[in-house]
Amino acid sequence: MIHCIIIMGGAFLAGNTTLAVQLNIYVDPEAVKRVFISGIPFYLCLLDITHERYSNEEELHKIDRLGSREARFFSDILQQSLDIGIFSDL
Repeated sequence: MIHCIIIMGGAFLAGNTTLAVQLNIYVDPEAVKRVFISGIPFYLCLLDITHERYSNEEELHKIDRLGSREARFFSDILQQSLDIGIFSDL
């Protein structure tokens, strides 16, 4: 009954355990193997993407204007990250 699995793991440039491994995969390689051979479609999101910012203020306002509780929550979190300078080095 699982339609797909989204995994945060692995890295191209900056793993948090080794240069190419994200902690979730490093600590339980057997679980990762089971997911990979399960036949369930999966999407692998590398840790590297969490080090980049792809949105700007205009996009955040567009998300906020969607009006849903989820959109507003997402927009608020990203706005707070911008306000406190999490992405100041990008």
